[in-house]
Formats: sequence, structure tokens, C-alpha cells
Amino acid sequence: MVFLAFLGSSVSAQFVSPQPVVENEIRDNSSVKMRTIDLDRIKRDGKKKSSEKLGPASVNNFLEVKVDFEQIQVLENNIVTVYTTGKQIEYRKIAAFSAQINQSASRLKKNLFSLQNNDQKQSPDAPVGQEKTLPGDVKNLIVELDKTIGAFVNNPIFRTPKKAKLKEKEKAEADLEQVIRLSLALVQEAEKQTRPKN
Repeated sequence: MVFLAFLGSSVSAQFVSPQPVVENEIRDNSSVKMRTIDLDRIKRDGKKKSSEKLGPASVNNFLEVKVDFEQIQVLENNIVTVYTTGKQIEYRKIAAFSAQINQSASRLKKNLFSLQNNDQKQSPDAPVGQEKTLPGDVKNLIVELDKTIGAFVNNPIFRTPKKAKLKEKEKAEADLEQVIRLSLALVQEAEKQTRPKN
């Protein structure tokens, strides 16, 4: 009888499956991890039908795109952390992080949109040369850069590339161009703050 009870408990224990580690990892990690998973899915889809979606550049330079995509988010978080914590604001670090964002964003633009623009026609109602004026101080540049990076990384072309419309692709490109401009302006403003005051 004891043997049957032991056998029954061991058999039932085999049917209870613990929650998969992968699901816990996805739930516990930040949105950067989720966006990375989305980019991996885009890569797989790109290999299936490379002529669609974001253009041939996204498939050919996927690894570089993925690294830069993640890097601009991580660096922006670093800037916010440096600005909001500590006894003094470390403007040199802000300038260095901003320069790296500028470099990654410029490379993203080249890899995602330069070949795509040769492959596709611009829509007739696309915003042409509409540049927003940039804030003139470090705090507002950081806020604007954070909002613009958020808009770029959450664009539907990265979430649902099969359903992405031309306007959404143009919006992503415009946001990325604004990230490049804002990060460059932030480098300049942060460097001004490091100079000795007379």
C-alpha cells in the first residue's frame, strides 16, 4: 500500500511542470529585452522574405542594427541616471554618452534607411525638411532625447513590420534624424558646462 502511494505521488509529480525558465526571464527583464526579442523575430522574418519589411539593409547588417538599437536605449538610460543621481552632475559623462548615441544613431540611419530610400519612393505627404527647434539647455535636451528615442524604438516598424505603413517608416526615420540632432546638441551643451566659468 505504501508502495502504491509512493508510486502515485511520483507519477503525479512528473505531470506537474514548473514554469519555463524562458517565460520567467522574459517577464522579469526590461523592455529592452522585449525589443531585442522583437528584433530577432524581424531577423527571422527577413530571412524568409528579404525583399519586404525594412529593406535589404536591415537583413544584411542585422547584427549592427541590433547592437545600435539596444545601445541608444542603454546610453539614454545612462544619461538620465548620471543627470538625476549623485551630488554633482557629471557633464563629461553626459557628453560622452551623447556622442556614443550620436554615433549609433547615425549608423542605424545608414543601415536602416539609406538603402531603403533607394528602394522605395517617398509618400507625397511626407514631412519634408520639418526640423523642430532644439532646446537650449542640458535638462530639456535630455528630456526631448528620451522622448524621441522612446518614439523611435516603439515605432510599429519594429513591432509589426508586416503591417507597417510607409508613413510609419518615414516617422521612424524622422525620429532617428531628430535623435542624431538632439544627441549632437547635448554633446555641445554638456561640454559647455565642463568649461571653467569666467
